[in-house]
Amino acid sequence: MQDPIILFGALRSGTTVFRLMLAGHPALHCPGENDYLFDFIRVLGDGNWVVDREALRQNHLGLDPDLTLNLDLPGRAFVADLLSQLQARAEGRLVLTLHRHIDLAQQIFPQSPIIHLLRDPRDVAKSSLRLGFAGNEYYGVDHWIQTEKAWDRVALEIPQDRIAELRYEELIRAPEVELSRIAEFISLPYDSGLLGYSETSGYKQPDVKLIEQWRRRQGPKMTALIEGKLGNLLTDKGYQLSGIPPHHPGPAQKWILKQDSRLRRFLFRVQRYGVLDPLLLALSSRIGLSYLRRWASDRMTNRDRELAREHGRKKDVFPASAGARNSPAESNQPGSSPQRSSETPL
Repeated sequence: MQDPIILFGALRSGTTVFRLMLAGHPALHCPGENDYLFDFIRVLGDGNWVVDREALRQNHLGLDPDLTLNLDLPGRAFVADLLSQLQARAEGRLVLTLHRHIDLAQQIFPQSPIIHLLRDPRDVAKSSLRLGFAGNEYYGVDHWIQTEKAWDRVALEIPQDRIAELRYEELIRAPEVELSRIAEFISLPYDSGLLGYSETSGYKQPDVKLIEQWRRRQGPKMTALIEGKLGNLLTDKGYQLSGIPPHHPGPAQKWILKQDSRLRRFLFRVQRYGVLDPLLLALSSRIGLSYLRRWASDRMTNRDRELAREHGRKKDVFPASAGARNSPAESNQPGSSPQRSSETPL
C-alpha cells in the first residue's frame, strides 16, 4: 500500500473543510478524522509500540464504529491493520487527517507527504468555544499551542520536499490557487471537484468573513491575554501582533480564568446533553468512579451520534463527550488533547 498523505493541523484550524475539499478529488480517499489510529498506542523505552488496551476499553466509542479491532496484534501491526481496513473502503490514495501524534505518524510513514495547515490562533481560540473544548478563549488556544509545538519538534527531521505549508487564510482568500498548489505537491492534476464540497456537506463555499474574526469578536483584554500566552510563537508562525500590549495574568487572575472556563464548559455540556450526564461525569471524575464516568461518557457519545445522524454526517463527527472528559488546559495535562471533531462549521 502506498504511504498515505497526511493532513496535520490543530483542531478548529480548517482541517475539516480542507479534508472535504480533498475528498472531492477522484484520486483521493479521505475517511474522516483519524487521530484514533494512534490515541491508544504506547511507545516503550526500547521503541516498540504496544496497544494500551485499558485506554482503548475506556474510550472505544471514539473509534470509527465500523473498524474491527484486532487487539492481539502488536502496536505497529495494529495500526497497519486499521489502515488496511480504511483503504479497502474506497479507491484512491488514502489521506489521514491528524491533530496530534504527528511524531508517531512520521515513524510509521517516513515517506508520506505532509500538508501542515495553519490558522491564526486567535481565531482558533474563539472557534474552540463552539464545541466546548474550553470555556473561554484563554484556554481555547492551548490545544493550538500544543499542536504547533509538536509540529515544530518533528518538522526539523522531515525533508522539506515532503512538506507543504498551507495557511487557512490563504486557502479561503484564493482557494483555486492554493488547491492547485497542493494538487501539484501530491502529484495530482487539479480537479474541479475540489470545490464541490458544499453540495455534499454542511459547509458553504469559502468566505473571507471567516478570516480574522477575532478582530471583530474578541475583546482587547482577551486578545492581550492570548497574545501574552502565545509569546513569540504567534510571530514565529507568521502572524502579526494586534498592537495591544500582551498581558500575563497573575495567580489570582489565572485561577479566575480557570474557574470561569470550567463553569462555561459544564454549562455547554448541560445545554447539549441535559443535566444528569454532565453532572455524573464531573462527580465520577472527582471521586474516581471510572465505571460511572464511562457510563455517562458513553451516553453523551451516543447523543453525539444521534446529532450526527440528524445532520447526515455520521462518519465525520468525533464524540464531543470524549473531549469533555479531558480538558488539557484545565487538567494540567499538557500531553493530552481534546478528542473532538472540528466538523461544526468555523
